[in-house]
Formats: sequence, C-alpha cells, structure tokens
Amino acid sequence: MMNKVDIEILINRKSDFELIEQAIISNKIQIPIFIVEYESHYRVEFTSDYEEWKLDSSILNCFSDYEFTDNLEKGRKEIRLQTSRCQSPFSTDNWGRPIEDPVNETKYLIKKSTSKQVRFNPKVKVLFEDENKYYFVNIIDGIKKKLSNFLIGILIAVFTWGCKPDEPKLNNPLNGRTTAVFNPNKSYGTVTDIDGNIYKTIKIGDQLWIAENLRVTHYQNGNEIPNIKDSTQWANQTEGAYCNYNNIETLDTLATFGRLYNWYTTQDIRGLAPKGWRVANSVDWITIIDYLGGDTIAFKHLKESGTKHWNGPNNVDNSCGFTALPFGERYLKSNPLGVDLYAAFWTSSLYSETTAPFLFLTTWNDNLVYKGFNFKVNGYAIRCIKEQ
Repeated sequence: MMNKVDIEILINRKSDFELIEQAIISNKIQIPIFIVEYESHYRVEFTSDYEEWKLDSSILNCFSDYEFTDNLEKGRKEIRLQTSRCQSPFSTDNWGRPIEDPVNETKYLIKKSTSKQVRFNPKVKVLFEDENKYYFVNIIDGIKKKLSNFLIGILIAVFTWGCKPDEPKLNNPLNGRTTAVFNPNKSYGTVTDIDGNIYKTIKIGDQLWIAENLRVTHYQNGNEIPNIKDSTQWANQTEGAYCNYNNIETLDTLATFGRLYNWYTTQDIRGLAPKGWRVANSVDWITIIDYLGGDTIAFKHLKESGTKHWNGPNNVDNSCGFTALPFGERYLKSNPLGVDLYAAFWTSSLYSETTAPFLFLTTWNDNLVYKGFNFKVNGYAIRCIKEQ
C-alpha cells in the first residue's frame, strides 16, 4: 500500500478555493492542512495516507466539465487548478516493503476535450448453411480506417475464430462448486459471464453487485485473457492478464475465490465484465462503503461471516450479502500471498502512470476498509456492478 503522500494543490480562483475547502472538510481529512493565500492564487498542502483518491473524486464532482491530465497538449484551454503528489524514496508499504516506484507527479484540471476517440472492434458474420458464425477481426497496423480500405483490409486481416460473443458457454465445471458462506437471509439473483460462470448478485442500496469474485478467462468478445504463470513475466505485463493463486487448478478453490487479475484487464475495450455489467470504480466503492456506515463500520457488513475461509477471529455479519473472501494478492513478481488473511479488490479508476486505486479487508484488523493505490501489475480480485 502507498502511504504518506505529500499533496499540494494550486488554485487560481477564490470561488474554486472555497469549493476545494468544502471538499476537504466533507472528506474529514483529520490531519494538518496548510493554506497559503498569494496575490494571484492559493496553495493547499497536506500529507494523506489513503484519502487522496477520494479527494480526487470530490474535486471532479465540483467541476463536472473538467478532467485531470498529466499531459498539457497543444491547444488545451485554461488550467483550473494543479495538484502535485510527492512521496519519499524511502517510503515503505504497510508490510515494511520498500516502494519501488514512489509517487512523483503533477496533474492539471482542464476543460474536457470535445473530441471522442473512435475505437474499432469489427465483427464479420458469415452464414454457413443454416448457422451463423462470427469472425473477430484485428486490422493490421498501417491500414487506414476508411470504409474502402477497411474492406480491403479484411483480406489481409488476422482472424480469430470464436463463438458468438453474447452466447455464454454451457456446462461450466466451476458452477455449483463454491464453498462461500452467503447470507441465508438475503435474496440473491444470478448473472452469467462469457465462460458460462454463474454468479450470485445482490442489491445493496441503489446498487446491484456481483456477490462473488470474477473468474472469467475470456473477454466479452471471446478473446482469451492471457494466463501468466511465470512471476517475472507477470511483473513486466503492460496488458491485461490473470493468474490463479499459486497457479492452482482445483475447481472448488477457483469456484469459491475466483481469479487474480492485473489492473489492465479493467481497461480493455473488449470487456471483462458480463454483458450489461462493468468493473466497479472508486466512486462505486465509496458509495457502498458510505451506505454501509463508512470505513470503520462497513467492513463487518462486507466480509463473509465465520471462519470457514477467514483466519479468525472474524467478528462480522455479512449483513449486506457482499461476501468478501480472503484470496490475497499477487504483488509485483513475488508469488501470490495472503490467502485467508486479506481480500484485495481492484477498482477500474486511474491514479498515475503505474498505480491505480484498490481496496482491501484484513483478518487482523476488523475495524476498517483500507483504501489506497498500488502497482497496476499486481493481481487482485475483481467485483462488478450493474450498469445504470
């Protein structure tokens, strides 16, 4: 976990400063905060352990037409404010391990771009006798994205044969094998992913969550997600990948705990979550935590009850039915660790070039939901939420 981050916010307008001041107050950041007023701007300085990602969300809520960037492209309009984060090169995580990539970044709040990136995910349907088959097309670099060239490009494209992407596979051997202890007093629904995995779903407040860790091995379009078993190769990934804890293949374990994914899978346009669902972002997690009473109360309502999987004591009630399980993590190039000790979950939100927001619950501290940032290559569990 990344901690003790020095934060500096430069604000040009007094009205904006007042909004940021209210955001800091609403986030209950109970640490020394230094505010300096200059002739032309304001400077806010403080050190924070885990609340900076929540503060970022609050800042964006204040300026709905703005976004953060670390790259001021030519033609960008005014900078509304500037945030800088710096971390000591001697920083360590909560386990005493040196942080290999300390935070040192500056971001700018600027007007959102009006241009949208066009993404191509072409699909070709071919009729074979009485059955439709689908080809998924990856256009080779260099072919222009115009219709005439696109039709020519199909002749020299690389084809991946697969089943229709919205048709889940049947008879998945993991179904019905979970040993998770769900809340018997809650009413659960179900959803099925592209691999045919059937998950329980649960309504919590206004949100509909999948009440199990993701265990899918294909993107929504049918493409395989790489299963990286070698630790060095895992630590060097810059694209989506998953692994099983210690590369196990035991069906009951996989059905119960799911798989560990790096953060890059959450960003892949081919889609990781079941159709109509998405990977939960930091705002989704803040919403459920606040609904359940905040960081120091929500933990007992989120965790699976009993000591079947958690290393006791485990004084919780799983009252909301979320059923968080302790499947540990895969940290950089180390072997997976922490099974039965803590549950770690990725969010789909972005923090820096190499890190992203995540959450975890532990067995040794039954009074807090931890929020922080860690390396995108790490392997954590993933939970999904229904799209609105």
